[in-house]
Amino acid sequence: SAAFSSPAEVDPRDWAYDLETYPNIFTALFIHLETGQERLFEISDRRNDFAALMAFIYWMRENKQRGFGFNNAGFDYEILHFMATNGADNAPAIYQKVQAIFATQNRFGGGVWESDRLFEQVDLFKIWHYDNPAKSTSLKALEIAMESENVVDLPYAPGTMLDDNAKDVLIVYNRHDVKETSKFAARSQQEIRLRESLSERYGVNMTNFSNTKIGSTILIRQMEAAGIQCFERDSSGRKTPRQTYRAV
Repeated sequence: SAAFSSPAEVDPRDWAYDLETYPNIFTALFIHLETGQERLFEISDRRNDFAALMAFIYWMRENKQRGFGFNNAGFDYEILHFMATNGADNAPAIYQKVQAIFATQNRFGGGVWESDRLFEQVDLFKIWHYDNPAKSTSLKALEIAMESENVVDLPYAPGTMLDDNAKDVLIVYNRHDVKETSKFAARSQQEIRLRESLSERYGVNMTNFSNTKIGSTILIRQMEAAGIQCFERDSSGRKTPRQTYRAV
């Protein structure tokens, strides 16, 4: 089972969220971790909440709110950022962007630079190092580990055109996933607070670092403070680690 801590008090700035995208509907559902307040946004052939979603995103930015998700830094937030910066206000355009991301075969490593994000992202997928192929874990597997009452799979195959009844079923599914993400976020508070403390101490944002990356970052900073050069620049000016390759 997953080795996460018991549920703990959460920061009032924090919202769990998840997106669902199909050719004729996009949904974004946010749940406030502290109060359980929900905000649902739909963009489809029956409703368009694009303006309300953009207003909410910029409210998040102005009030320094944080978005919690599962691979949100590498996927979900990239979709929201695309919508905000390109005025993508219809489901087909959003779905096309999703397909472009999948086509890069980089769903777990892409995303928007941290400095360019409209609001802060806390990615449980990265914190728990589930982006490591050896530890890769789905949200569904976590639901089983958390002994959730229901474990629900995506109700319709990706790319399906949904009728109004199916759209309503999709929203129920979207809500279920965000509630499960909220539960996982509550059980990850010890790890998050550790990263907040280390970020403040070392002047590096370690919010989405795995334990392994935290260790290597601290080690490098300590070595550099002792005058040991850990990096150099290659011919193109790119920063590369100084390494000694040895024969096995």
